[in-house]
This record gives sequence, C-alpha cells and structure tokens, in this order.
Amino acid sequence: MAVRRVLYSPLINLKICLEITLKHHLPLLCLATIIGYLPLSATAASYSFTTLNAPGAIYTYAFSINTSGQVAGYYGDVNGNHAYVESNGVFTTLNPSGADGAYAYAASINDNGQVVGYYHDATDKWDSFVATPTNATTPIPSAIWLVGSALAGLIGLGRRHVCTIS
Repeated sequence: MAVRRVLYSPLINLKICLEITLKHHLPLLCLATIIGYLPLSATAASYSFTTLNAPGAIYTYAFSINTSGQVAGYYGDVNGNHAYVESNGVFTTLNPSGADGAYAYAASINDNGQVVGYYHDATDKWDSFVATPTNATTPIPSAIWLVGSALAGLIGLGRRHVCTIS
C-alpha cells in the first residue's frame, strides 16, 4: 500500500489560518473595534472663555499662554500688526528695536514672561526677537523668605558668644 503525502506550502497554511480566523473571530474583532471607539465617559469637558481685544485693534490673535495666565500674540490696527503681551486685562505692545512698526508678531511666552517672535525691519527683512521683561518683581512669598532669613542671620550674629577654654 502506497503512502500518499500531501505537501502544503506556507501560503496554503496562511490561507487556511486566515479563513479560520475570519470565520470564527471576525465578529469579536468587529465588536472590539466598535467598543474601542466608544467614549469612556459621557461627561464632556467644559471650558470658560475670555475674549481678548486689544484697545483700538481691528483683530486680535493669541498664540501662547504661560502658567501665570499671560498671553502672547499680535493685533492689527490701521497702522499694521503689533506684538503684545496681555496680563490681567492689560495689553502691553512689544516694539522690537529695528522693527518698521507695521509688522511684529509674538509667537510664544514662557513662565518667566520672556516672549519670542518675529518682525519686519526697515531693510525689508524679517528678524526674530526675544523680549525679556525689565520690570520683573520678586514675588511676595520669596521676598518675605529673603528678609526673614536675613533677619534670622543678624539675630544669630548678635547673640554670638565667645567661649575661652582655660
């Protein structure tokens, strides 16, 4: 009696595996896909909005905000576009030296209040700038800590005793 050998190629084995998988597991795959797209929570996030309008501006764009809530961007008026920083409702226009006064844009602000941006100069060239606040103040808690530690040092210095060993 002759033994008959059937040789399967890897492609035939792959085809059989796919047929079995699709036949038995396709409904589960579809269900998993649908469940994956369902929201995990029915509660949507809520936001409060603050409208920013620079005084005298035709339009105002905001591009960046830092952890103190300062906003950097630019606004346009009849004279052109101007970079600004808004803090607690007060708009400060940034005028980079060399700018032609018509095009200046603030792109980002960091937690130290430094602003980066770009502007158009009088030679018809675009340049970048970094604006660092010059009127930075020491936060009150830091100032109290500094004064308190200085006073403690002076008190300790005044109570210093000299001991002699005989």
